[in-house]
Amino acid sequence: MQLPVELSRVQWIATIAGALVFLGVGLFTLGVIGAPSLDGMSNEWGEVEDDRIEIRTQLDIDNPNPLPIGYGIDGAEYTLEMNQIKVAEGNVSAIDIPRGAGTLNLSTYLLTDAIPPWWASHIENDEVSEVDIDAAILVSFGPFDRAARVSHGDTIETDLETTLAEALEGFEGEHTGPGIDLSVVTVERTVEVTDTDAQWGSVTESETEVWFDFTVHNPNEYPIPTPAFTGALEFNEIDIGDWDAHDVDLVDGPDDGLIPPGETREIRYSVTIDNEAIAAWFSTHVERDETTDARITGQLALQLSGHTMTIPPDDEAISCTFNLQTAILVEQSSGVSDRTCTVIGMTPPTDEELEDWNASLDLEETDWWETVIGLVGTQATPR
Repeated sequence: MQLPVELSRVQWIATIAGALVFLGVGLFTLGVIGAPSLDGMSNEWGEVEDDRIEIRTQLDIDNPNPLPIGYGIDGAEYTLEMNQIKVAEGNVSAIDIPRGAGTLNLSTYLLTDAIPPWWASHIENDEVSEVDIDAAILVSFGPFDRAARVSHGDTIETDLETTLAEALEGFEGEHTGPGIDLSVVTVERTVEVTDTDAQWGSVTESETEVWFDFTVHNPNEYPIPTPAFTGALEFNEIDIGDWDAHDVDLVDGPDDGLIPPGETREIRYSVTIDNEAIAAWFSTHVERDETTDARITGQLALQLSGHTMTIPPDDEAISCTFNLQTAILVEQSSGVSDRTCTVIGMTPPTDEELEDWNASLDLEETDWWETVIGLVGTQATPR
């Protein structure tokens, strides 16, 4: 009969350790050793720097086990997406979870390079963004693993397009400038803006196009040139768009650049916004609890026989301020509010800029002037 072999101390230790691991895996698999769960999540903005924006997250954890656990916790991860574009992600490893209810604090950073593509998606999606935040604790025991997750979803909406359109309404009406004394006649200047509108044009990750529409009526007996459009759009005092007359593209307007006497023309100006400016603005937006003080300023100008006329008259411009709010991590209403418009002084384009944009016309070189000369000659001829 063969006697049992006596186990060494090392073998006993190995056997016991293996049995404990096997038992632990079995209890983990059966749920006796419970995986921690996430009962809630809160998020807030942290430090804001030039090249990164911190996101601070607190996870509410429930550990159902009678003892704190650290072994088997692979870590935690966090993602923030807007319109399915990942704008922030982070992870932490080697974490310890206390017994019972507790919290875990994470610090992740916004990917500033993701702001321009998110902005493009926001504009293309009718200024609507779906915000999705997901956090998870990853737990493994032997060959088995589990994940405890918590998610938060929200929708943010803005209405910048309507706000820009409403700002242009200040241009509507009849505008009259000082008379012009020509050699044989005094010309009274009047321009009517009967309708205005604004809308987004083409959008890419690098640029956003804005269309500004004006319906202009010429009540005079002579033609007038298509006015030039100058303006600026500011978010928290950062230039989002700043366009001189010669920087604006004419998408639609009179073929010859002139509005004939007594006729009306629809004019569309195209202004391009550099989306890199959106990334620079976003830091200031976060610093102010997702609130932005915005301003749009605009002026139309044309030149007749060396005399510049602005709309509004007297070298003035329409300036509208408004408040823009989002609710990405801050609990508040998103949208645009508190629009206020006024008239401010603004230097008009130079003679050279108006000439370059074809917003300048010498009345004495038009067919209308030939008619005026003919009438004057007829009146001067004795009967």
